[in-house]
Amino acid sequence: MKKLNNMKNLLFTLALLISFVSFGQTADEYFDFGDNKQLNGDHKGAIADFTKAIELSGGVDTLDTKTLADCYWKRAWSYVKLSSLTDTNDFRLPLAINDYNKFIEIMPNNGAAYYRRGMVKYRHIGGFTACEDFKKAVELGSDYDAEAKELIDLYCN
Repeated sequence: MKKLNNMKNLLFTLALLISFVSFGQTADEYFDFGDNKQLNGDHKGAIADFTKAIELSGGVDTLDTKTLADCYWKRAWSYVKLSSLTDTNDFRLPLAINDYNKFIEIMPNNGAAYYRRGMVKYRHIGGFTACEDFKKAVELGSDYDAEAKELIDLYCN
């Protein structure tokens, strides 16, 4: 009986320790966890961690502006990576567009964000819906200027 009580006490102590460790994560730590998971191809895990970082950032534990924007950028990319290449109605595509919208609200002069949002719109809705984003990407400049100009020529003239 004494061994059983000792075992119960040990299990209870372990459960408390685990719960204290898991509840102490900061928004920055969740961002780092998500970043590592994304780099290792665990996009579902990355989405969960970026979401938690965003949720925590709305309270006392705020992220700096760039890191918050990066949470939206990276979560959008994970939605895109998990989405079906053939199903234009994939539920993750509007979620990616939403996250690129949030990123653009925070960092409105980032041409790459307009290009990426345009690409998701192109996949989800069609080429003509992405024209404004491709044009804005070229106006602001990004690493995607050549691709954006080509898509403008194909769909926006």
